[in-house]
Amino acid sequence: MEKEFLKYMHNIAGGAQNNTDLIPLFEAIDAAARITNTTMFVIDFIQNKLVYMTNSMLFIDKDYREHILRESSNPYWALIHNDDKDYLIATRKAYMELLEGFTPTQKLYHTHVIDYRIYTKQRQLIITQKYIPLRLTSDGDLWLGLFCVMPSANQTCEHIAVYGDGFRYAYDFQRKQFLPNTESLDLTDLEKKIILLSSQGKTSEQIASQLSCSYETIKTHKKRIYRKLHVNSIHEAVIHKTNYNL
Repeated sequence: MEKEFLKYMHNIAGGAQNNTDLIPLFEAIDAAARITNTTMFVIDFIQNKLVYMTNSMLFIDKDYREHILRESSNPYWALIHNDDKDYLIATRKAYMELLEGFTPTQKLYHTHVIDYRIYTKQRQLIITQKYIPLRLTSDGDLWLGLFCVMPSANQTCEHIAVYGDGFRYAYDFQRKQFLPNTESLDLTDLEKKIILLSSQGKTSEQIASQLSCSYETIKTHKKRIYRKLHVNSIHEAVIHKTNYNL
């Protein structure tokens, strides 16, 4: 275990919030990151500080790693174009306003997912960042949050959502606030079934046979799915459905 990791653990576990030993939690996060081939990091919102980060950082080389950590608690912030930072700050403000109306259970058990562009030395790409609260303060405010970064299945950064058990909100770029979302209702029942069966590994021919329709019908509806969800393939549609809890 790295010295830096142990230092972070000592600072958090011995802090004013509580004396819980969080080392097993971070060990589990590191294992999950290795299994899923994603980047994960934990931010202390009270101190606005990065307190843990997995060793593998997608899209970030080792030489650049230390440099970008000096600028923000989010290790990807320095890779975001300045034109995009304004809307990300606006969405964060809207998210905090949304949380004010949440129950304590909703505050602790919800997921925030957002796509944004980053710029590396070689290229521009869109990544998906999912966030869940890990710990709240005794006053019910956010304390520790877990972030997971992965390649995005989307072609644009139009999808920003907050969802949990029985609720779902999407960010409205014109109103600059989160509103109740019904994106999944834009898909027909047949299209939903196609995505579900595709997630089970079934081919278009198998789906056509199971749903008693033609292969060409399945192809047509897949194209409509791609257009509605702004993706290029059924694989990306399945990822989008999972990430955004459609």
